[in-house]
Amino acid sequence: MLLFVVKCTNAQTVYNSFSTDSATVKKIADNIMTNDAAYENLRYLCKKIGPRLSGSANAEKAVLATKKMLQDAGADTVYLQPCMVTHWVRGEKEIGYAVINNKKIPLQITSLGNSEGSKGKLIGANIVEVKTMEELKKLGNAVKGKVVFFNIAMNPTLIQTFSAYGASGIGRRSGPAEAA
Repeated sequence: MLLFVVKCTNAQTVYNSFSTDSATVKKIADNIMTNDAAYENLRYLCKKIGPRLSGSANAEKAVLATKKMLQDAGADTVYLQPCMVTHWVRGEKEIGYAVINNKKIPLQITSLGNSEGSKGKLIGANIVEVKTMEELKKLGNAVKGKVVFFNIAMNPTLIQTFSAYGASGIGRRSGPAEAA
């Protein structure tokens, strides 16, 4: 964030200050768009450090890397301040399989952050598929003792506007809590 403080004595001074500030902001924006350092920094954070969930070791690595990036870019002072954040710690790798006609079929599974774990116990239950949160609500207690499989379709007409996940992601965001 850039903050420009201007002390003005008359309208012409205001105009000249904004004109100069606009030119400075344009220079900064042009540099960002033509100098690949910003994209390289982003690539490093995403590809070399990886996921940076709050409270994770990678989040700490990202903070230290960003501090170095700012210093390398010429920042005269970079302050790191402690910050308390709630965070979730993934347990052991999940193992899942389906049994169909006495045949064990391995599944690729992962639990969602903040979802209820099994405390290391195996869970065996019938699966109930729901395609909307309304469908889950209508089922009510019929899902008790079952595994709820959220199969909420993404509306492909909303992909261009980046809003497709907003509607279909409800199963991921609220599904585990609602099913429980």
